[in-house]
Amino acid sequence: MQLITQLGSEVFFLMFVSLLYWCVNARLGIQVALLLLLSTSINSALKLAFATPRPYWFKSPAEVRAIEVSFGLPSAHAQNAVVVWGLISQQRRHPLIKIGALLLIFLIGLSRIYLDVHFVIDVLTGWLAGAVVLFLFNRWVQPMAQWFLCYPLALQMAIALLSSLALLLPSIAIAELRDMGQFPLPWLETLQQINPEATPPPFSLEMPVSVAGTWLGLAVGLIWLAQRQPWQPTGTWQTRIIQYLIGIVVAVALWAGLAAVFPSGRTPIAYGLRYGRYALVGGWIGAGAPTVFRWMRRI
Repeated sequence: MQLITQLGSEVFFLMFVSLLYWCVNARLGIQVALLLLLSTSINSALKLAFATPRPYWFKSPAEVRAIEVSFGLPSAHAQNAVVVWGLISQQRRHPLIKIGALLLIFLIGLSRIYLDVHFVIDVLTGWLAGAVVLFLFNRWVQPMAQWFLCYPLALQMAIALLSSLALLLPSIAIAELRDMGQFPLPWLETLQQINPEATPPPFSLEMPVSVAGTWLGLAVGLIWLAQRQPWQPTGTWQTRIIQYLIGIVVAVALWAGLAAVFPSGRTPIAYGLRYGRYALVGGWIGAGAPTVFRWMRRI
């Protein structure tokens, strides 16, 4: 279950979306990336709005199987599994892909319940939220893309920035309305017993900031690259694997390396640096890596 639950984690999606975009199908990779970021942003706002506990917050440290730092409802793993694997199964209409997608969605949700990081209602709500987000995305993605492409480069860049902030603002507003310092004492005591040195800050805006930064970097990178030549995976699979390994090493270095250097916490400076760090990761995935791959082909 620990392995299955990683199929819905941030690290897995970083590696998987990069693989899709760089090596398999650029259009599908872009759609999955944008949909995943949109879904995660909505999920973060919903978690802050509901502010519900996780099952292990009521258990003794000896019973804890996994630790999460956010509120419970709805499950992000369950929601994102629906949008990612649901979109892929719609784009690739092979029966085995559809069966595999449904199986992954079910197992990821089941793993969250088994590991005591979610109640059943959290997973069910996550599946429902994911289905709604996927439906709305399919309905509006083409009209929005046509509307966006009508604007010149400068306005496209401005829209990328404004849309990034739009993803962040709902979580900020909800957190402020709910009183970010409020946290039930019994939950806090349990969490301190489990991990006294790193009590989770459930009202943290780290995830919404991360999503907004990634959205900005990815969107700006894709816009910039489209003005020159949109990326399309080509070459042998051996070439694509080498490119992927180079690209993902740099992406992880930016993601994890800068995290070790930049300060963490809930201060404006920490949030600003986090936003910039994820913007760099998004920019590298969207335009930096493809530009390097093209340069490598000419050598």
